[in-house]
Amino acid sequence: MRRGGVNYETSYFRAFRGDATFLTNASLPPLDWRPYLATDAAIWTMVDISTLWRQLNDITIASPLFCKVRAMTPSPPSPARRKKSLAWAAAVLVIIAAAFATWYWLFAQWRERTDNAYVQGNLIQIAAKVAGQVVQLPHEEGDRVNAGETLALLASGDADRALQEAKYTLALAASEILSRRAAVDTARAELALRESSHQLALQEYERRRALVGTKAISQEEVDAARTRMEEAAAELSKAERELTTRQVSAGTGPIDTHPLIRTASERVRDAVRTVNKHRIITPVSGTIARRSVSIGEVITAGMPIVAVLETGQRWVEANFKENQLRHLRPGQPVVAIADLYGSSQPVRGRVTHIGAGTGATFSVLPPQNATGNWIKIVQRVPVRIDFDAGQPVAQALPIGASMSVTVDTHDRPDSQDAPQANLGPVSQSALFEDLNEGADAIIAEVLTPFRESRWN
Repeated sequence: MRRGGVNYETSYFRAFRGDATFLTNASLPPLDWRPYLATDAAIWTMVDISTLWRQLNDITIASPLFCKVRAMTPSPPSPARRKKSLAWAAAVLVIIAAAFATWYWLFAQWRERTDNAYVQGNLIQIAAKVAGQVVQLPHEEGDRVNAGETLALLASGDADRALQEAKYTLALAASEILSRRAAVDTARAELALRESSHQLALQEYERRRALVGTKAISQEEVDAARTRMEEAAAELSKAERELTTRQVSAGTGPIDTHPLIRTASERVRDAVRTVNKHRIITPVSGTIARRSVSIGEVITAGMPIVAVLETGQRWVEANFKENQLRHLRPGQPVVAIADLYGSSQPVRGRVTHIGAGTGATFSVLPPQNATGNWIKIVQRVPVRIDFDAGQPVAQALPIGASMSVTVDTHDRPDSQDAPQANLGPVSQSALFEDLNEGADAIIAEVLTPFRESRWN
């Protein structure tokens, strides 16, 4: 505190330290120091500093000691020294500004960066096609599986019985075909007999008709012969029709081509498909990310069983702000840093696709901005970034991992409607198309004895 050009704080500094000699010899106005001195001379405490300052304000400048204290106060710096300090400070600021401008001109203006980016992948939810009880789970979460491996087995007792019934139906159909073909032979023999009978009746009628003019036989005998001839002709015609009907019913080709056999064979294939559906397989190679069922659990058709993360299918979904998309184009190089590995292992890739809408547009509850309480919020658009080949570290990243991506926008086509990269099929598998596996062998096993028959 200064009053009248005198620094009272410096004058009473020794008093605060408890210097009794100074308090006795100094020509200071009388103050009551006892409340501000501790019992120990080496340690002082201020009990009420506000009271002391009020007493200091009441002191009159009467002692020559204050003049000495005033002379001890430092003098302000000279104007030359101040100018020199300001010049150095200005030079440092200019250097910093120049460095920032150089950095922005050479690097920053060509970069778009965001840390709102996450690893994505093909997470395939594999569901059951039929209802049943889980009896086997060969793999656990984290296991690697190849395409076609079994993920779960369901109890298939009912399906097995249906398959056995279909096999019996096929055997009965084959027996029916052979029976019909045997009946064809019988019809042929009957036709031959009717032809002989007709021929004999015709000859008898011709002979009797020739004798009727000689009066050797009566007209009544001629009429009876003609009647027997007509009956034989009718029986012959009936035998011919019967043979044709049996030939059409039995078929003339191999037994496998008969409609009855084909129908029964398809029933066998349906039963085999049903049995195969109780074996749940993975359509792609990958890692089991999640298992949703346990042994003994009864599931329904369409219920998810296992989620498989496909191998080699990783990309980054970076959510850039609207004002960052001005110079983003498909094909631009990207450097991505995963929080999992840090900056020591950067991952490289390229922009392959810019989203057709903002994330809010495709949310469960899209925003409704036609209200009075509207607040503008900068939206973000998802941008797909595919990793370059030959980076095992990138394909080992778990989905959902956080990334920081930086896009190099040196290559800036004039049009923002640059063609998007054609990624081709997302994924494909032909395993589900061959659910009839084993059906042909079962059909051949059932039909083999019938193929060896002479009526085949």
